[in-house]
Amino acid sequence: MMRVDFYIVNGEQEHDREIFACRLAEKAYKQGHRVVLRTTDEAQTYALDNLLWTFNPGSFVPHGCDKNDIDNPVRVEHELTADSQHDVLINLNEKAVIELTAFSRIAEIVNQDPSRRSLARQRYKQYRESGLEVNSHNVNK
Repeated sequence: MMRVDFYIVNGEQEHDREIFACRLAEKAYKQGHRVVLRTTDEAQTYALDNLLWTFNPGSFVPHGCDKNDIDNPVRVEHELTADSQHDVLINLNEKAVIELTAFSRIAEIVNQDPSRRSLARQRYKQYRESGLEVNSHNVNK
């Protein structure tokens, strides 16, 4: 069964969500998972691509933005495609990802912005109504 975890981070800026998404992608990669970071648009895709190189000077997260480049253990994209190569999805998009069953785990990153929290509540409800296991975690920076 697919598991969905909502991570609620401090701060209201989009950058707060993106930094946590990079940290989570690094952790999942180091645990042997293959990760897709789903962004809201092309601009965020390229911003996250750059951030993965700089968010932690001591880390290396091999990644790419080309959806045809499935060899990278971490992929960043805004037009999500299902594949059997990646098992963890980190969702920065406003839409739920119920229809894609290739992933064993979905991580939803939410900050303190009221509109983001409202959208997250809707996704939480969608996941629950679909019968998925949903958990919530408060994260301190």
